[in-house]
Amino acid sequence: MLAAACLATALYFEARGESTRGLEAVAEALLNRGGDVCAVVEHACKPYWHLTTKLDVIGATKAHDVVERVMAGYRSDFTKGATFFSRGLPSWAARPIRIGGHWFYHEKKPTLKGRSTRLTLKENAPTKG
Repeated sequence: MLAAACLATALYFEARGESTRGLEAVAEALLNRGGDVCAVVEHACKPYWHLTTKLDVIGATKAHDVVERVMAGYRSDFTKGATFFSRGLPSWAARPIRIGGHWFYHEKKPTLKGRSTRLTLKENAPTKG
């Protein structure tokens, strides 16, 4: 299954030092984006990890074990639906959760700070020219 291989590769290169819970959280964040898993992984993960050839067998096995559980539907939603993860917390992150060495978060929705979103009748009235 190609999707499982893509997800396992992403877990290995993005979070191999994490606990099982941390690996599951990274998998959840990637899967929460929806769509083709390999396309999501390609877009979300760093491009350089494809070039690495040295593998840690224990880390790779752990990643594959987590992927098997997650792809079989055993998901815990540790991330509360987060679609992004990183080692550092960006200023635009909304509803951040820390699990292991990663932050999991949503993208902030744009707001009109200090402005009312309603217009009064006077502001909507046509002007006389």
